[in-house]
Amino acid sequence: MSNLLKNSLVVAVALALQSCGVSSGFLSAAPIDNASCSIYNVTLEGGKGDKLVSTISNKGVVEFSNVNYFGKALIECSAGGKYTDEATGEEKQSPMLRAALNFVEGEKFAVTPLTEIAVRIDTNLNNVIETHNSTVANAFGLSGKSITLIIPTNIDKTDITDDDAGDYAMVLAMLSKFEDQDVSNRGSLSEIMEAFKVELIDKTLDRATAKELVIALDGLDSKFKNTNADKIGADIIGVPLLTRLANLSTKNLIIGSPVTFVFENTGGDARSCGSEPSLPNGLMVVLFGGSCKIFGTPTLLQSATMHTIKATNLKGNSTATISISVNLDIPRNLKTTKGNAAVTLTWQAVNGATGYKIYYSQNEINASNLGSASVLLTSGVSGTVSGLSSGTFYHFVVAALQGSAEGPLSNVVTTTPTGKPILTNLPSRHFILNKNIIAFMFHNTGTAASSCSSEPRLPNGLIVESNNSNGGCEIFGTPTVLQRVTTYTIKATNAIGDDTATISINVDLDTIKSLTAQSKANAAVTLTWDTVSGATKYQVYYAKQSFNGVNLSNYASLDGGSLLQNITGTSKTIANLAVGTQYYFIVTAVKGTFESGRSGETTAIPVEMLNDTGIIEGGKYQTGNNDTCTGTEISAQDCSNGRDAQAAAGTLIKIGGGKVGFDFTKLGSTGNVLSIQNATWATGDTGTESAGTKWSCVRDNVTGLVWEVKSNQGVEDSDTTDNNHTNIHHQGNVYRWGGKTAIGRENANRKGDYNNDWTGLVEGTNAENFCGNNNWRVPTIGELYSIIDLSITRPMIDNNYFPNAVVNSFWSSSPYVNSLNNAWLLEFYDGYLYNYLRSHKSYSVRLVHSK
Repeated sequence: MSNLLKNSLVVAVALALQSCGVSSGFLSAAPIDNASCSIYNVTLEGGKGDKLVSTISNKGVVEFSNVNYFGKALIECSAGGKYTDEATGEEKQSPMLRAALNFVEGEKFAVTPLTEIAVRIDTNLNNVIETHNSTVANAFGLSGKSITLIIPTNIDKTDITDDDAGDYAMVLAMLSKFEDQDVSNRGSLSEIMEAFKVELIDKTLDRATAKELVIALDGLDSKFKNTNADKIGADIIGVPLLTRLANLSTKNLIIGSPVTFVFENTGGDARSCGSEPSLPNGLMVVLFGGSCKIFGTPTLLQSATMHTIKATNLKGNSTATISISVNLDIPRNLKTTKGNAAVTLTWQAVNGATGYKIYYSQNEINASNLGSASVLLTSGVSGTVSGLSSGTFYHFVVAALQGSAEGPLSNVVTTTPTGKPILTNLPSRHFILNKNIIAFMFHNTGTAASSCSSEPRLPNGLIVESNNSNGGCEIFGTPTVLQRVTTYTIKATNAIGDDTATISINVDLDTIKSLTAQSKANAAVTLTWDTVSGATKYQVYYAKQSFNGVNLSNYASLDGGSLLQNITGTSKTIANLAVGTQYYFIVTAVKGTFESGRSGETTAIPVEMLNDTGIIEGGKYQTGNNDTCTGTEISAQDCSNGRDAQAAAGTLIKIGGGKVGFDFTKLGSTGNVLSIQNATWATGDTGTESAGTKWSCVRDNVTGLVWEVKSNQGVEDSDTTDNNHTNIHHQGNVYRWGGKTAIGRENANRKGDYNNDWTGLVEGTNAENFCGNNNWRVPTIGELYSIIDLSITRPMIDNNYFPNAVVNSFWSSSPYVNSLNNAWLLEFYDGYLYNYLRSHKSYSVRLVHSK
């Protein structure tokens, strides 16, 4: 602050009250000559108003005559006057000084550096007069005194409580000395004024300014004979007041580890610091930033000791306490290495430690239960604890020692000492040839195995290895050879020893999947199934009784029980079966002497033959067809052969009715045969079974198949692709191909799309036990063709037995082998047999069931 108050800090205007309307004053202890001073009124808005009177100062005296004004005023003395600095004896130029006050003509006033500071606080002079003059007075310890009225008559006062003049003289002298010592980097009065303006906003000096003022006070004694300078300093900044740092009631230090912590001082700056008793070796307390700091590196152990820290300055002293202990550090980076029923521990060295103590236990360890733990002493930074139980979980901690002193515990580490593996036997396992097995594990309750082996060697394709994650023995792989039940001994080995367990394993052919049976004409049934990996042949078991509960070796004990062997393909047609009789079929796969388990059982009812065409007309060259079955080569024509010809000749015996060779029987909703068979279907589906005018199904007495009859009641299903199937028997319902009972649908490797559209029809019909049967399905293309009547068109089916028949194509259950996207249909418009896209949703379905 080189020019702090450089001119102003020695200028104080003291005005001697004059009579006769003259107001005058005496400028400071160093009078200012030739300063131009003027007085202005203050506007309502607080601004500088009109100039009233001007004058020139003489030896510090300013006299205003005949002002003729009372009220708020601004007195302004311009820069340029001369004065002698009392502190230095040098002649200097004065700065501009102003005072805002309530002016009363004939009364004293003062224009000083303090009134200048007040003016600079606020551009509104009303605020300066009403508030900020007091703000500055308070800041400089002159509370309750007006800085515009105090006259500094005697700067040699030694007691600042004698009178206002003495108080003010001491403040000015202090500021003058402050400037002389150049204790700040501030370079001009304007700068220091602006700084004070900011500092005084909260009506107090900031701490930095207060400290600087005390420095200035230190030099007052010799010039002003002020024996109370310390008292003045104390009144401004106070006695040092120390407070404890947070959480320092006990400071637990580590020997060999440097520390630093500082006490907060909320009072005056300390000049010295000390401790009672002395701090532990390696620590010291020093003055730091006006407070006390403890720092250093403790070198000796010390139990918790209370130290009193004293901070002292010219005003007095203050104390704070802190409890300090110096301990050994904890052993860090504790690591374990497993051994044979032993554990080796290592850690980092601790400063000052002469030894270490290892605590260990099967239970958790903490400071409260050390007495129950086992102990091992060691002089180095490692130790091996032996005689432990292999496979048992242990807890370990380490503490550093120095003589009889023991440091805090390290972090707890846990481990399990090693031992040999301990395996458990496993139950028998059955595997499928060429099929990847689900890996399985021999549980190891001992120590992890480093290797595993088998005796005898496992079947080709299977591997036994140690598992890194759990230390057991794991078997995995794909068996590539057949193996009858064999017991294998699995050995688990590690550095400590080995252990064994047994397991029985057999590898068989897979069982047949997706076995289907399809009735054929002429009392035959065709079986199809999926290929079994590794099989070279297949065997078919069949009988007129179910194989449930019967060992296949006893197949001959069943009615009609038979066995077909050495079948090399995945299909077999069995002929010469009993027509209308339900047969049961099972297939097994064979390779050498190995035979797979049985497939699922399937059934079929052989039928006698396909229906005839219904054609009884003869073709005669040039003249066309005729009803008499006459013409060229007539013996070779359709009308001369088959059931139709027999019917025309009157030699065919029928069970039911129907045109020519067809033989149909009408069935009721429970499968009952209607008592009246020759009645006509009632219009609007309004007939009754008792009148013979309504029926639910038709049995074909030639093929043995029973067919669904469609309804025209209600509204057709609006969307057969969803799961909300309604009016499932309606003649107008159409579907995409591939629902339940479609051939190949259940195959694991089925080809092409299988849509679910008609699944609701099949499942709903079976659920209602339609016509007394729950085995309804979609017919094959051959079965569907058996009811077509080629002697008529639109539709080509007997409406006397199949009412509500639509002229449309009907899906079969048969996929088209030459295209994954197509399936077989039969067009009842003209009897056209063709294949088309499975995804086409325009075609009908008529269900069928066998006996």
